[in-house]
Amino acid sequence: MSAFSILILGGYGNVSRYLCDFILQHTDVSIIISGRNPCKAEAFKKELSNKHSASRIDTREVDASQTNSLVEAFKGADFIINSASTLEHTSNIIEALLITKKNYYDLLTSSPQKLKQLKDAEKTFIKNDQCIITDGGFHPGIPLAMVKYASKEFDVLHQANVGSLLNIDWKFEKSSQDTIDEFIREMKDYDPTAYADGRWQKLGYRSAKHFDFGEPFGRKTCVPMKLEEMTYAPFLYPSLQETGFYIAGFNWFTDFVVMPLLFLGINMFPQKRLNRLTSLFRWSLKKFNRQPYKIILQLEAKGVKESHPKNYRLMISHNDGYALTAISATAYLFQYLDGTIGEAGLHFQANMVNPDRFIEDLNSLGCTIDEKQL
Repeated sequence: MSAFSILILGGYGNVSRYLCDFILQHTDVSIIISGRNPCKAEAFKKELSNKHSASRIDTREVDASQTNSLVEAFKGADFIINSASTLEHTSNIIEALLITKKNYYDLLTSSPQKLKQLKDAEKTFIKNDQCIITDGGFHPGIPLAMVKYASKEFDVLHQANVGSLLNIDWKFEKSSQDTIDEFIREMKDYDPTAYADGRWQKLGYRSAKHFDFGEPFGRKTCVPMKLEEMTYAPFLYPSLQETGFYIAGFNWFTDFVVMPLLFLGINMFPQKRLNRLTSLFRWSLKKFNRQPYKIILQLEAKGVKESHPKNYRLMISHNDGYALTAISATAYLFQYLDGTIGEAGLHFQANMVNPDRFIEDLNSLGCTIDEKQL
């Protein structure tokens, strides 16, 4: 093993399979593939060893429901990445971090419960000189970085909205039930908040925006979805009157038949009783989502440059959502590993990275970046 090692919780999952490969290919650190299933970890280690030095790859059985298991695993690594579906075990992870005083990065959904627990521990993180990065990946993880990157195009920035299209091969057959449950929790926490008319407010469907994602997708209606990272934008750019994250639907059947049933069920029944609805949801995505699969994040910004009105568009895209998540995490790691970032405290990925270098690294790792003056 090399001098610096990264332990990856959920190290053999859909995202981590890309992430481990990127880390081994583009850095000189070692990885520890961890999770509840040691057989899967060893099988993935063998797979990776066909491309990379086996001496840089280790495995570890870890149960996130057991704090002692986390503590013992964390002790054996220099840095922790959490790519597992462990939202319900956030308190255990925080306790293990505080005991071991390790730095940490998560690729979990932006759950209000997760964020509250992390914020409650922030003073102790700072006291321990720990750098804790949350909301990594691309959704959240990239949108605010896009706003920061675009800001240099303006003297005064008035509008900065990010639309997203997620036409994904969901690979549910390779996902654990915990992953499905986490996705359902994210839907339950859905918050249609955006910054409009100079203030944060919950917006209705009439406030949806339209983004043209190009061929073959065309113009899509996108509804607001609160991302905690975006709340920093008006503080960074006080001239902003409008900003937010907007998301397109899945497909006609999922959007207009399955989603209303699922939202109704989420509000009426405990999660354990939603199996039939989640099965219908999974089936609808596999049945009606069509190739070409693509993820698109598109920033549309308006403002003033040299006393003239200016419109600007930045598009980041990739054909695989799991790969894009791993690419974003790798681009963050480049800056952490060389000491560019690492300040003690709790931070959001998008607010922490240097945006110019981050976007450049996304491009070098396989994303398509398209900028246009409109």
